[in-house]
Amino acid sequence: GLYQLFDPSFGNRDLEAETSAGADAGVDIVWPRAALEATAFAREVTNEIGFDPGRGRFGGYAQFGRTQASGLELSGRIDLVRRLRLSQTLLVLDSKNADTGLWTGRARYSGSTSLSAQVGRWELAGRVRYRTRSDPSAFSPEVEGFATLDLLASYELSDRLELYGRIVNVADEDYQLTYGANAPDRGVFAGLRLRS
Repeated sequence: GLYQLFDPSFGNRDLEAETSAGADAGVDIVWPRAALEATAFAREVTNEIGFDPGRGRFGGYAQFGRTQASGLELSGRIDLVRRLRLSQTLLVLDSKNADTGLWTGRARYSGSTSLSAQVGRWELAGRVRYRTRSDPSAFSPEVEGFATLDLLASYELSDRLELYGRIVNVADEDYQLTYGANAPDRGVFAGLRLRS
């Protein structure tokens, strides 16, 4: 991007364009009160661009070289009882530099677990999002794992209009998705959703 190339503080005019190739295959299984989805994937990126904290005075963009990633995405849901649903997602990832064999600084496991209930016109849910630590890479030190709680609610005002709200990161945890990029503090959101 133009920022990665020309930003006065972090840009690098010597960057070459990334190219990538990948494939994935999946299966979905649906039962009357449950469902399961599984997708396996693999991709290779040549000239991957990443942020190098050791480049220049404040860090800057640099090329990773050739990286490979493969993994499995799983998701499922089950209706425990009428109007009470448990949902789960899980990502298992293997990501490394193809030239050096070093890990590329991404979390090996991440996912979310949620429990939702339908009570009249209300839908209430609690969701826990989590990620294991990201091992160090050529461009990034270790990033700690985390778990956060979100609370969500919606109320059906009519067939087409819904009031919704959510509290994200209820416990106001400090965490990073990638090194040097803190995630937002606790957030409260509300709005109206119109369905056509």
